[in-house]
Amino acid sequence: MPTVLLFALALLACSKPDLASPADEPVATEESGGLASQMLAEVNALRETGCRCGTRWMPPAPALSWNTQLANAARRHAGDMQRNDFFNHRGSD
Repeated sequence: MPTVLLFALALLACSKPDLASPADEPVATEESGGLASQMLAEVNALRETGCRCGTRWMPPAPALSWNTQLANAARRHAGDMQRNDFFNHRGSD
């Protein structure tokens, strides 16, 4: 299951430049909203019970909630990386 979550996170980090939007405008489509909800539910299920990460046991932790502003920033950053052909935690600006 951790592989599925990593794959889902990688997919969410990718977006086409035309999907980028201004910071104050929420971005949600039926498809992305469903995937985001599913990913959040799976992450929270693991957090509720705890899980093993490599050789380390991670104890139960509080549930996370969706943050539209953070999701929009991630989409803009993914678009920036795609347009400028780089992969990094920092943006091109």
